[in-house]
Amino acid sequence: MANSVDDLSLLMETALAQRPWEYDASAVGTPWRTLDDDKALTIGVLPEDPEYPLQPPVRRALGEAVLALVAAGHDVFRLPSDPSRDAGLGSKLGFLFFSMNSSGLDALENEIGEPLVTSVKRNTNPFTDSKPSKPPVSPELDKAHQLGEFLGLRASYANSWRKIWREHDLDVVVGPGAISTAVPHDTYGVPVYTLMWNVLDYPAGVIPYGIASMAKDPQYQKATTPFDADCE
Repeated sequence: MANSVDDLSLLMETALAQRPWEYDASAVGTPWRTLDDDKALTIGVLPEDPEYPLQPPVRRALGEAVLALVAAGHDVFRLPSDPSRDAGLGSKLGFLFFSMNSSGLDALENEIGEPLVTSVKRNTNPFTDSKPSKPPVSPELDKAHQLGEFLGLRASYANSWRKIWREHDLDVVVGPGAISTAVPHDTYGVPVYTLMWNVLDYPAGVIPYGIASMAKDPQYQKATTPFDADCE
């Protein structure tokens, strides 16, 4: 977390200047690159997942951000919907991986030595929520076969994203950080629109944009999280 993009840039440039890949085998050997600020970017807009529709303030904020990017001279277009790379599939793959930990939540609580917070203890995931989805890999398989199936599905998901990225020569993709504005403390649900990037192992960030407003967003929309128009 940071107060500005400049802060993040300073941190990353300083860290990479030390060439960490010479000391850590897990670090990617890529030096910091300085980009031309005057270059127009090719920006893809993430399509809304039909299983996780955006609530009015989030949809409006994303639309306003897109208009601002277009006004700034960038090449912006909406990516076509495709089940092979949608946010919901990424979320399912992420929670599938989490579920392979056979020790369970009780063991996790014992390991960390303190009670689990409510949102973690509730164990909300795409396979247990109000409209549960079928896991992409059968839980009846042993862990080794589950892992093998997962790795194959993740590779297909990553390849689908590789294709769309190369097809349009994208510089970046913009999309929502969540289906809603902030929810009451410790009540969050499935983090669909962020978990997908973890599954892909893509660098990503959330930039606050706009303000929720009952006046601007009075319409009701049935969604997976209760709608509070003035919850910032």
